Amino acid sequence: RHIVMSRYTQPEKDVALLLAQLGLTLPEQPPPKVYASGQVGL
Repeated sequence: RHIVMSRYTQPEKDVALLLAQLGLTLPEQPPPKVYASGQVGL
């Protein structure tokens, strides 16, 4: 079994400020994907 952890970085301070001023939010990060041996998928 192996785990694929798709993670994104948090926005820089200037981007976070712009997002806040526009009233926008970023989506939640996806949970890690666990695959059994021999399976491939991303």
